[in-house]
Amino acid sequence: MIGVLSVGAGNIKSVTNAIDYLGYEVGIISAPIEIANCSHVILPGVGSYNIVSKLLAEYGWVSAINEFHHAKKPILGICLGMQLLSTSGFEHGKSKGLDLIPGNVKEMNCPTQFKLPHLGWNEVQWKRDHPICAGIKKHMDFYFVHRFAFDCELNEHVLGTTDYGITFHSVVAKDNVVGVQFHPEKSQDVGLALLENFCEWDGQC
Repeated sequence: MIGVLSVGAGNIKSVTNAIDYLGYEVGIISAPIEIANCSHVILPGVGSYNIVSKLLAEYGWVSAINEFHHAKKPILGICLGMQLLSTSGFEHGKSKGLDLIPGNVKEMNCPTQFKLPHLGWNEVQWKRDHPICAGIKKHMDFYFVHRFAFDCELNEHVLGTTDYGITFHSVVAKDNVVGVQFHPEKSQDVGLALLENFCEWDGQC
């Protein structure tokens, strides 16, 4: 089963609807103990890094996600879910992330003519091959809504970049963990293709 984690962030239903449309068994996981029943987990999210990171720690999600990670099962973070894969976030002060992919999340320092939040369709430039982007052209548009961005500590974990006055890391990957800053569930056919790739992925690269 593909588990969509309900950790206090929004956008759960649209992700589950997309996975269901693709024909995969999907369920909303509302308690950490339920993660053990999943083959894959998706951490979606629209909201505050500061608030959700505290909820992850308070309700036992951190240890459950870490156990899933150590079992080498596939994990996908979407938007805020991607940001929470980082070491730390700096929205309303410094907060501790899951630290599955080393890096920090900070507000985008765009030129003044580029309004925040970054909203709408923008191109992802894939930096290397990965099962998550199999069959997807190197330069495709996905749908973004965010004002903070993940800055990877190591270039080897940068899978895709996007330009919005600055170049930011829009796709990150390490081992069995992938994060995307955009919303694949809102990115029409190309987004569905990425979600299907994730559902078929065994966590190996």
